[in-house]
Amino acid sequence: MKFRAWLAIVAGILPLALIAIVAFLAIYSWPAMHFNGFGFVTRDTWRLGNLYANPVVVHGTQTPARRDLRHTLPDRRHAAVDAIALL
Repeated sequence: MKFRAWLAIVAGILPLALIAIVAFLAIYSWPAMHFNGFGFVTRDTWRLGNLYANPVVVHGTQTPARRDLRHTLPDRRHAAVDAIALL
């Protein structure tokens, strides 16, 4: 293929990729936009909502409450948690 043909292919793919990215973001952000309304763009404060659970403090950071302790610990501690659970 000649250079101009490759250039035309690449020039056609780039806008399609941009459209795909914008569509992906619009689809997956729709629940947040529906909850907050479109005014979240102009307001200074956002309503975070209580979508998951009451936050708890784990290692000094607020996170949603989890029932499984393994999800709150770093990977190197999983073996210790498993060993304690077996006792």
